[in-house]
Amino acid sequence: MTFFKMYAFHLRRYGSQSYFFFLVLTSTVGLLLLRYLVQYATGSLLTGQDVMTAAFFGMWNSAVTAAGILHFQRSQGVLVYLVNASKNAWQALAALVSSSATFGLIALPIAILTTFVLNGGSWPAISSQSIALLFFFWLSALPITYVLASLFLLSQNAFVYESLFVTPLLILSGLFGQNLLQGSILGKVAPLIPVRWPIQLLKNGNGWSFSGFLFWFIVMIFWLGQPCPSNRFETDSGDRRTGGALNVG
Repeated sequence: MTFFKMYAFHLRRYGSQSYFFFLVLTSTVGLLLLRYLVQYATGSLLTGQDVMTAAFFGMWNSAVTAAGILHFQRSQGVLVYLVNASKNAWQALAALVSSSATFGLIALPIAILTTFVLNGGSWPAISSQSIALLFFFWLSALPITYVLASLFLLSQNAFVYESLFVTPLLILSGLFGQNLLQGSILGKVAPLIPVRWPIQLLKNGNGWSFSGFLFWFIVMIFWLGQPCPSNRFETDSGDRRTGGALNVG
């Protein structure tokens, strides 16, 4: 089975699970409601930036869940069969993790429809640049989920740690404000998070530059160069055949 066929298969499976849908729904709508209260107090309507911020947040919640999906599959006893049934362990695991992160893209239509209702029937203005930034955000989230998925396999309590990565990384990336980390050590580390670049562009408006894109690309290569989940399964071919390598942690 090719990567894209596995990818589509897992994506359909995610779409059939109400948990993942309501996870994206509640996180997206919840943040929009908070923004609506702020805008209502000033007599304003929700803006396109409010929509994109909520969409980023909903997508990120889905992406972090993707990071723990390998541990979930292992706890069910099906991860070993998923790996052994494929000729390429990396393709099998990357398709699984990527599909759950991709499912978070439904946060955008959810945010648009919710804003339409809250604005009393007024559609928010969404620019083509914002749509492009959503794509870059999704692309930036993928290597983070690969690394986190690999780390989560080291622990049998990965589900406990999932929520610890949702808000802190988004605060570091600047989604909830660009000035929160100014002058701190964390503020100097924050640019090494791939999702920071598209978030900065969203918050700052027209800030596209080749140097910014180049730095983002280098950061992406750095994250992709970290040990990915398949490395833990391919270090010993004998373990891979027997499933022994899946007993990490």
